[in-house]
Amino acid sequence: AQSPLIERVLKPAKVLGTTLRGHLFIDGLPLRSDSEEFGRNLELRRARLSFERNVLQGWSVRGSVELVSGRAELKDFYVRRSFERVGTLTIGNHTEPFGMDRIASPLSQPFLERSLPTALAPDKTFGVSLSRRTGHWLLQGGLFGSGTRQEGVRDLGSALTVRTTRRWEVGGGDLLHVGLAYSHRRTDVDGLRFKTVPEIGLGTPILVDTGQIEGARDVDKLGLEFARTFGRAVLQAEPIVVRVTRTDAPALTFQGAAVQASWSVFGTPSLYDDVAGVFTRA
Repeated sequence: AQSPLIERVLKPAKVLGTTLRGHLFIDGLPLRSDSEEFGRNLELRRARLSFERNVLQGWSVRGSVELVSGRAELKDFYVRRSFERVGTLTIGNHTEPFGMDRIASPLSQPFLERSLPTALAPDKTFGVSLSRRTGHWLLQGGLFGSGTRQEGVRDLGSALTVRTTRRWEVGGGDLLHVGLAYSHRRTDVDGLRFKTVPEIGLGTPILVDTGQIEGARDVDKLGLEFARTFGRAVLQAEPIVVRVTRTDAPALTFQGAAVQASWSVFGTPSLYDDVAGVFTRA
């Protein structure tokens, strides 16, 4: 895969009590001697602007918009509050709790591309979710409806999505993570589609695209998570199985799995986010 020509993460700035963040990714390929090829060898991969502001009685509001592959998309827009006995309540357009690779920010990805099975995982939709950590256990769940377009694909219908993870501290300060997620979505409209859009779009084909699945009624997804750190190295694996029940047609089954390993050469190793149950950027 090609390396990004520019990867710029803007430092947070506070304006009138609102925290602003952003990042800019521009990809490039080696130029030919013909200068006319210049515009074809550069692509704005991502340009995101996000904000966060604390409001009354412990509530915060967060939102982000992104220009990706020539499209403007609403990524997040939600309000959130943490309750001591209940957990963290989130209301609005946000990521459903399913899969480490899907939940983690693009800034936290150790590789240029997300793993291909994330095409089967739910994305950002409007809903209400609750997350609570009890010791080494993390419990997450929520009710979700239709979402905004993410990478040109939109989840329709209504869904129940739950996730639980368990972490252990092992010898030498390393960490072991195991997780299980399940999602059931009811969709009575045609338009179900599983598709992954490559992060590097310059000459990169779309590797996963089912096209429109006609007559889809119920979509059940099951995902497993495994991660283990070895000092500066991280080993992560995620299998996902999806069953699509259709009206007047046989059910369809899709499955995929990914195993990835990374090693931090410089700086600190990848950090584990106890709140989200994922690894963050080193």
